Amino acid sequence: MTLHTFTVRPMQQSDADALCTLHRRAIRHNHGQLYSKIIVEDWANSRTPDGYWRNHLKGESFLVALIDDQPVGFIGWKDGELCGLYINPDHQRRNIGSALVIAADVMANANNQPIRTVVTGSATAFYEKHGFHLTGETTFSVAGHTLPCTSMARR
Repeated sequence: MTLHTFTVRPMQQSDADALCTLHRRAIRHNHGQLYSKIIVEDWANSRTPDGYWRNHLKGESFLVALIDDQPVGFIGWKDGELCGLYINPDHQRRNIGSALVIAADVMANANNQPIRTVVTGSATAFYEKHGFHLTGETTFSVAGHTLPCTSMARR
């Protein structure tokens, strides 16, 4: 087994296509067993490369994890809320997601922002491992679908 080291840096405009592809692959891989095919495909296709860059210009921060200069994961947050964490399925379970959450947490703390998120599916255990606790139940609307979610915040 070959171990690949990764680096983390802020998003660049040239990352937008890769982020969109990562989003689609991760949604299909992680949620294909949890939701109907229609919901998964609508959710996977709900983002565009231009949309990621526009969100960045509107104040959403993105950190990108790279292996050999290729994006393999990213995290987005705005105003203390983690808006999404997506890792290439081929690179999951290699601590990339953990590193991105820690990096986002450091940046949020530097700006005196609380950190919270809304999670779907089985992500609750991952965030609990990183010191988040449940704060309530809510919903997440994406591509015309409303999904049940859990609200979480950092201790």
